[in-house]
Amino acid sequence: MERLGGGNIVQPSLSTRDALDKYYIVTQKYSEVPEIILRCISRDETALDVAQSSLHVSTNLAILVTIREVSNFCNIEIIYKKL
Repeated sequence: MERLGGGNIVQPSLSTRDALDKYYIVTQKYSEVPEIILRCISRDETALDVAQSSLHVSTNLAILVTIREVSNFCNIEIIYKKL
C-alpha cells in the first residue's frame, strides 16, 4: 500500500472476483451490527465496536468505488483504441 496526499491509502488492484469477495465481506459486517449491540456491556463499548466496524466497511466501500471507476476508465480507453 502507498499513501497519496491527504492521507488517502491506495490499495493494490483487485480482480473482479476479489472485489466481489470484498463486497460480501462488507455486507456480512453490516449484518453483524445487531449482534455487536447485544454482546456489548455498555453504550460506550457498543459505540466503539460499531465505529470500528463502520470504519472497516467504509474502507472496503471506498476500495470498491475506486475499482469501479478504474474499470470504467479502462473500458473507455479500450473502446477508443479500437476506434
